[in-house]
Order: sequence, then C-alpha cells, then structure tokens
Amino acid sequence: MVRDLWEQEQGHLGKLPGIAFSACRRRFVRVDKTLLVNDNGVRYSVPAEYAQKSLLLRAFWDRIEISDQERTVAIHARRATGDPPSMQLEHYLPVLARKPRAVRHAAVIAHGAPEIARFRDEFLRKRSRGGYGSGAKRAASRGGGGLDSGRAVGYSAVHARSTSEARSGSGE
Repeated sequence: MVRDLWEQEQGHLGKLPGIAFSACRRRFVRVDKTLLVNDNGVRYSVPAEYAQKSLLLRAFWDRIEISDQERTVAIHARRATGDPPSMQLEHYLPVLARKPRAVRHAAVIAHGAPEIARFRDEFLRKRSRGGYGSGAKRAASRGGGGLDSGRAVGYSAVHARSTSEARSGSGE
C-alpha cells in the first residue's frame, strides 16, 4: 500500500537541484580598519588586503566563511555572542611587518595563543637589552639619541647635530 502511494507521488515530484543547498545566513559586511567584521556581536579577522572593503559573510551553524567575489578569504569557527574576537595571526603579519613597533600592543597577539605572547615578550626583552639589532646601545653611546639632558630635542637640533657629525666624519 505504501509502495503504491510512493509510485503515484513520484510522478508529481520535481527534480533536485544540481548543486547542494548551503544552509547558512548570508549578508554583506564591511571590514573595519582593524581588519575585523562583525556578526551578531562577535568579530572575525580577514587578511590585511581587504581593509575597508565589503565582503560576503556566510554564517553556518559551526563556522563563519568570509569571501570576496572569487574566493573564500577567511574561515573561523563560529563563536557565541559576547566571546572575544576570533583573530588569525597570519591576517595581521603584513601590517606588523610594515609597523614592527605595533607588535608590542597588537590585539591579535594579546588575544592569541599564549605561546605567541610569550614569543613577543621574549623578543621585546632581548631587543631592549640590545639584542636583535636594536639601536639601544648606539643611542646610549651617543648620549640618548635625540634626548638632550632629559629634554626632547626638536628636529632642527637633531638634524644640525647629525649634519655636523657627517661633516666631521665622526658619524656612523
């Protein structure tokens, strides 16, 4: 009896689509200057080249996919509202390479894996002791490198000092 009903109904059924249905919520989002997009109060990072651009965000039950017109640019595990931002270090590396001093206060490192913060702290500690090519030793040997008896020296004084050192041959 069920088989007979099934055979009758099959003639009235339509064809299934050729592509799988994406069970997700889609919306366009704008990337802010900190390389983050917002979805339901949770922020997710995208690569640096997408700053200030509009991207398509697809929110699945378990993940967030962010894409431009041609390809997916970021995938994050979905987080609950109120969770800290989901930031991937590789999204920020081009910016940190251009602005190395930003490493000290970068949110991606502060909110990232603890081993990344430990590496940053070790790097900054060695740099402050004169390791990793810092200018700390050189500045100390020249009397502070821009400081004159505790006061900041303006550009003209520093420029005049470096010009006179260059002329006398005592510059580096």
